[in-house]
Amino acid sequence: MLITDLTLIFTLVLFIIWMAPSVARWLRMPSVVILLTAGIILGEHGLGLLRYDQSFQLLGRIGMLYIMFLSAIEMDLEGFKRSRGKGLMFGMLTFAVPMVLGLLTSRYMLGMGWGSSMMMVTVYAAHTLLTYPIVSRGGLARHRVVSIAVGGTIVCVTLALLLLTAITSYYDGVNWILLLRYLVLIPLYLLMVFFVYPKITRRYLKSNPDPMLQVIFVLTMVFLSAYIADMVGLQGILGAFFAGLALNKFVPASSPLMNRVAFLGNALFIPFFLLGVGMLVDVSVFLHGGEALVLASVMLVVALAGKWLAAWLTARLAGMAHGERRLLFGLSGAKAAATLAVIMIGRQIIDSEGLPLLSQQVVSAAIVLILISCLISSLVTDRAVKQLAQEQKNNRRLNDDQQLLLALDNDSVRDIVMLGLIINRLSPQRPLLAITPEKGQEAKDVMNRAERTAAAVDEKLEWVKLRQTDMNIAAVMRRQGVSTYIVNARQCIHDNGLRWNDAIIDILNTTSRQTMICNMVQPVNTVRRILVAVPRYADREIGFRQWLATICHLASELGAKLII
Repeated sequence: MLITDLTLIFTLVLFIIWMAPSVARWLRMPSVVILLTAGIILGEHGLGLLRYDQSFQLLGRIGMLYIMFLSAIEMDLEGFKRSRGKGLMFGMLTFAVPMVLGLLTSRYMLGMGWGSSMMMVTVYAAHTLLTYPIVSRGGLARHRVVSIAVGGTIVCVTLALLLLTAITSYYDGVNWILLLRYLVLIPLYLLMVFFVYPKITRRYLKSNPDPMLQVIFVLTMVFLSAYIADMVGLQGILGAFFAGLALNKFVPASSPLMNRVAFLGNALFIPFFLLGVGMLVDVSVFLHGGEALVLASVMLVVALAGKWLAAWLTARLAGMAHGERRLLFGLSGAKAAATLAVIMIGRQIIDSEGLPLLSQQVVSAAIVLILISCLISSLVTDRAVKQLAQEQKNNRRLNDDQQLLLALDNDSVRDIVMLGLIINRLSPQRPLLAITPEKGQEAKDVMNRAERTAAAVDEKLEWVKLRQTDMNIAAVMRRQGVSTYIVNARQCIHDNGLRWNDAIIDILNTTSRQTMICNMVQPVNTVRRILVAVPRYADREIGFRQWLATICHLASELGAKLII
């Protein structure tokens, strides 16, 4: 029975999203698989409770764009720059290998014409980072393999869409408007995203600290970029990805802004997209057998074999371990957004015989391909993430005993906590500690603001209340096992403003703890470069490796240029 009440539909969807993680843990399967399966069961081809109407199309479209946006904004750009050659290599291989296999099987095994065979090539080559949320939840968003996979995805999808455009132009005929679009509008669009977006974003984030407005601003920029990309002849998924790259350095991974943006997508829009993909699947294709079943089987084998072979070749050439190869395949094996776009366009193109380039059987088989590829990729990615996360945990040695102490006052609560959250990602298992020179109600207000900032990224902050005997901060640091002390520079200046006060001098003279004296003149997420003055023989001092690792980590998290 079809549900038509909008409130009940939304309630049912929220119930599914709520229950999916629990069911996934019980069945030991990724949540992605549960959501796809729920879409199949409840959709028009299952129990018929939900219809893939405009509401699902809208929220699903937003979820599709959100996946591409999050994959770009959470990417380690510095790591990607170091491995951009490998990313380009993977992108070329994950496009070329399925292209060759797809062209040969479509033309000589399935007996399709050249036009239909080339359209099938785009179906096989294009993939979607549908399993990226699994990587993100596993804490591997900044792993080098993820950077290679994301970079390769954008190369592969771009090539597939260019091929699709060439096919469309061949059947529609080339005209001056099309040439104008590709020679003028696309370069102008890229100029806007990569040069204008950063300037606008930096200025806005500096001048407007309101968290809610910052989230709305970021999302507006993302969906505007996706819309303009569609208008100039690119796909919206590329526009969302480009916007994520442009905004990457302004949204650090450990910032409250990142947490709010990611939460909105992971909790609502992306699950809607996954449910919608499941609702498109017609399982009866398998039940009827015959030509549709053979076609679906061939497409599934060619698509997965092509992506696996490309991942295997990349892993061999780049010297990757077994778990990294599995993750590379898991991220590139799923078919969804780009594949749906290709098959819908293929149905609209009419060949010389008056028939669509892609038949209805191909469309049904492609939907089945989407389902099974998503299931397999989700399972492979989930296992690879667990393996690599455990290896990463076992290999972590430096800063395992890191404990941060933040000195907070009314003027610097948000900035000092933000800096502490970023640095604490080196050793996230310990909560932040905080002290304040303020007294009474003012101290409570300062700590409440600090706790809210930390809670926005699911981090804990503990208030170390100073006793009357704790006038010596160095003693507090030793008692709490503090390894890094972060303090606002204004707290360290003597009343006459000409020299350091006794408290900071005592810390520097009587402890070997890392001490960061910060003059926060701008929000930390808008820092563009970090200048480090290193004295001679600094490498022989106690704590050299610690502060070097801290500075390098800070530059990486902020996407800032490090100058030593």
